[in-house]
Amino acid sequence: MARQPRVHLSGGVYHVILHGNDGQDIFHDNGDRYQLASYIDEGRQRFGYRVAAFCFLSNRIHLAIQVGEIPLSRIMQNLAIRYTRWFNTRQNRCGHVFQGRYRAILVERDVQLIALVRHIHLNPVRAGLVASPGDWHWSGHNTYLGNGTFQWVSERWVLSRFSRDVRTARRRYLAVVEGPDSDPGETDNYERGRVSGTDQFPEGLTVGSDKEGLRGHVGMDDVVDSVCSVFGLSRTQVHSRSRNRRFAEARAAMGWLVVEGRTGSLSELARRLGRDVSTLSGAVTNLERRRAEDPVLRARLAQLRAKLR
Repeated sequence: MARQPRVHLSGGVYHVILHGNDGQDIFHDNGDRYQLASYIDEGRQRFGYRVAAFCFLSNRIHLAIQVGEIPLSRIMQNLAIRYTRWFNTRQNRCGHVFQGRYRAILVERDVQLIALVRHIHLNPVRAGLVASPGDWHWSGHNTYLGNGTFQWVSERWVLSRFSRDVRTARRRYLAVVEGPDSDPGETDNYERGRVSGTDQFPEGLTVGSDKEGLRGHVGMDDVVDSVCSVFGLSRTQVHSRSRNRRFAEARAAMGWLVVEGRTGSLSELARRLGRDVSTLSGAVTNLERRRAEDPVLRARLAQLRAKLR
């Protein structure tokens, strides 16, 4: 049976797992680990993705990646090919280093992203390699605490979910990581699944949405015009490069409506606004988090959705 195509969601966050072929080790020494880390850093700059968390174990690696326009499949193919070439040359061997295709699980909400980062950074503890995640050099955990050497880990992006103050955010992050397991089946939940299908946002995985979609004939122009009307802004203002908070919130509201109502893609909206899709996706996620806490914002977004319906 033919393999199902991978999902590509611009701005989507994926939990990626790569296993060694036949369960064999994929690292001979720390030189191999540093080399793989350098390939991830180079790929990040070349393909425009960011890494929220990572962990290197002896026979597998875990990554939490937010992709941009370049599909995850191309990113992982490049990483696997480059590292396999390095490893085989260094060990004077040939053949596969990684086992089959990587596993990729699409992550939906802020709370899942935080849980995923925790899950990845606790892997060495669960494997019995160390007593504390801080004792394991080959993960992003110490970078989150301000002590790490892996500058390509985008820890501030996740820490901002805890608090705007970095010290407070780090303290809260550490409390989450060191807290008791909330779900004994967490490992199975994260490592068994895989989302596959088209390049559209899969049914049931819209950001924070438990509502029906918008009318089928609602288009991107309707979304932009409605947000401009409710926020009292012009198209020129929302397209401007200004960092005005109201302009930025209006753009985030547009992205939220696109995802909530399945009226198009964030990539299309980002192109229209002249914005980076990863930045826009992050703004939508932050808006969704604030919506649960801010009744004024919640009412405004409900007004927008009703207006489009």
